[in-house]
Parts: sequence; structure tokens; C-alpha cells
Amino acid sequence: MLLEPEIARVVEHCERSGRKIQHEETGNFSGHLQIGNLTYWAEYRPTEDGFVLVKAYSHRMSIDEATSDRK
Repeated sequence: MLLEPEIARVVEHCERSGRKIQHEETGNFSGHLQIGNLTYWAEYRPTEDGFVLVKAYSHRMSIDEATSDRK
């Protein structure tokens, strides 16, 4: 089950770090963040008041990257 605080952390991380991709067709952004032993992904669209979540999911996995965002 996905919880709102975890997904909000993903979006905040993507916006703060710039580690996100933008989908050309929709203009939405996607990014991920590992929290504990789960990696969360979020597709979202920024708004004046925050963001609109388009979709989110998680997997029990880690992604080996040059820099780590694990907390």
C-alpha cells in the first residue's frame, strides 16, 4: 500500500534535486526515491498549490546509482 507521505517525499526529492524526467507528450514529471528497502516512483504535474499525482508505485528493490539518495 502506498502512503501519501512517502509519495510526497519522492516529489519533494525530485523537485529539490532536479533528478526527474519530463514526458514530452504530457509535460508530466517522473522520478524515484529509495526509502528503506522500497523504491518509490511517482509521475506528477506541478501546480501553484503543490502537485497533482498522476500515478505512483513501489517495488522492494534498490537501484545502484553513482550517487545514493538512500535514507
